[in-house]
Amino acid sequence: EPTDGVDPVGRREIREILQRLAADGHSIFLNSHLLQEIELVCDSVAILNHGQCLLTGTVKELKAALKDSAVLLQLRGEESAVRKATEHLSGMTMRTVAADAFEVEARISSQSELDQLIDRLRSDNISIWQVARREQTLEEVFMNIVGADRR
Repeated sequence: EPTDGVDPVGRREIREILQRLAADGHSIFLNSHLLQEIELVCDSVAILNHGQCLLTGTVKELKAALKDSAVLLQLRGEESAVRKATEHLSGMTMRTVAADAFEVEARISSQSELDQLIDRLRSDNISIWQVARREQTLEEVFMNIVGADRR
């Protein structure tokens, strides 16, 4: 835990030292529960649970291992129609932005699921202002892989 209990300036300095050492060809093994820090400095990661190595790879590879992608939608329409059209989505959260504007985030497992959602929104007269994929964090990857075992 090289940055545990260190102020933000110290954390940055430690990250820079670790990155310099890695650039010079040194291998550094870190053990940390501070996954945001790991995401910033490590080029290879192993996820362990109960002494078992469950997944290894680059941060990018671990994120790609998740079947679901987080999708952020900005929608306009009647609240009841938006709720009804999106209530079936996995991990769905909805935030009211204005009287008839909503931000919906959900996990989508395939392009066809997203296509079906867009078709449904259009057929329900809900305007789609934006659809954006949100990259998963390393913490979300960890929770998806070992979260069920930790509860």
